[in-house]
Amino acid sequence: MSDNGENTTGGALDLHTEMPIPKIETTPEQRALFEKHFRTGTPVTDALRERLKDPKFAQEFADAGNALAAGLRANPIAAQDEGTPPPLPPEPLQVTRDLMTIEFADFEKVVLRVGTVISAERVPKKDKLLKLMVDFDEGSPRQVIAGIGKTFHPESLVGHQYVFVTNLAPREVLKGLLSKGMILATGPDDEHLVLVRPEVGVLNGARFR
Repeated sequence: MSDNGENTTGGALDLHTEMPIPKIETTPEQRALFEKHFRTGTPVTDALRERLKDPKFAQEFADAGNALAAGLRANPIAAQDEGTPPPLPPEPLQVTRDLMTIEFADFEKVVLRVGTVISAERVPKKDKLLKLMVDFDEGSPRQVIAGIGKTFHPESLVGHQYVFVTNLAPREVLKGLLSKGMILATGPDDEHLVLVRPEVGVLNGARFR
């Protein structure tokens, strides 16, 4: 594209004039990265991963990439190059969560400890939420509100040890319902979760390393 905004690339993608996408301020380097990624389907490079360590750049990249993806889906003909349409990403980018890296010092701030669930019950009118009381050998149990109720019955958790994030700031999940930790879980959806737990019994409060 020329300095006056005219398209001189022989049909190549112009992020700001050829498609009805939101105007987002980006650098020429960013625009080149966006165009290369979406037009050729090339993977994210090590150089780009390095740039994504900058939170500001990562957010700009995600915003502009999502806008570009929306434009491509809305008007794929405008992005054709010599008759070949570019690959269209089916979902918005998840750059900041999936690709952005953190320093090891940031990871060290997260405290993971093993605790035993001593009681569990459903939060009234909230099928997804369970109220757990967890023993971390701190003198009194902690209340943890966990969104695992579509997979687990409360009574199935009692007496078992699981891994929790224990240094999160207390959070009021619902009015008057405070959570002082987070249980670790993974799964494809809320109805098929797996909880992280030690293979053998350990002391309550043991640091997970």
